[in-house]
Amino acid sequence: PWLLIEAEVVQGLTATGYQSLRTDLLNAGAHWRDEPVVEDAGVITSRAVGDLPAFVQATLALFARAAAGESVRERAPAGVGP
Repeated sequence: PWLLIEAEVVQGLTATGYQSLRTDLLNAGAHWRDEPVVEDAGVITSRAVGDLPAFVQATLALFARAAAGESVRERAPAGVGP
């Protein structure tokens, strides 16, 4: 998440990360969720190493949708957040 924060791309993005990064994400304008994996606008975030299987599954699904020509840049529904 810090890479995304430093790149200034989390404003309005729904994301997750370690609990210790929650405040950083919120201060950068993200909507934080305590879930293993969150996908928003083609960006996939996860909380911790233990969530890696879910992260890989979500990443492969995103790649498959993109390969099929589906839009992967759609935003999470308005109002989704903390």
